[in-house]
Amino acid sequence: HKLHLEISKTNKFSILANQKFESLSEMVLRGCRFIKQTPDMSGAQNLKKLCLDNCKNLVEVHDSIGLLDKITWFTAVGCTNLRILPRSFKLTSLEHLSFKKCSNLQCLPNILEEMKHVKNLDLSGTAIEEFPLSFRKLTGLKYLVLDKCKMLNKISTSILMLPKLKRLMAVQCGRYVNLILGKSEGQVRLS
Repeated sequence: HKLHLEISKTNKFSILANQKFESLSEMVLRGCRFIKQTPDMSGAQNLKKLCLDNCKNLVEVHDSIGLLDKITWFTAVGCTNLRILPRSFKLTSLEHLSFKKCSNLQCLPNILEEMKHVKNLDLSGTAIEEFPLSFRKLTGLKYLVLDKCKMLNKISTSILMLPKLKRLMAVQCGRYVNLILGKSEGQVRLS
């Protein structure tokens, strides 16, 4: 018995306080204006999908979310005030992750364990400056989008050496980064 919770454009976020979320498999908080921090989700051990898209006042994602090993889909697209992610990720089932257009997001979490299933990572429009060394543990990563990361001035060679990386787009980034890399098309362009 799995539950799906969807709260959009509401002020009823207070109903989430002190919940255990044990049977929750999906949480969609798209466009929720009143959420500033996600609740402690440590009880949501069955959560597979978390959507925080367009929660314009969201500042912080609780540390517990970084340890939910059944999550396959996690997006926080357009959360323009988001600045704090969990300190660490141990999201071993994760396949899709997007923080696209989170323009105040500067730091990325430390990756605790190898993430073999992650295929897509979209960080375009964020304020990240660099990747933690632990990002080499994203061994399943196929598509990485970094377009318009204005503070990103270099891309670590460990990112470029990820074994399954097929496409890396880093256009209109910091002063020195303008890169499209596509193994599948045999295309490499550096400028």
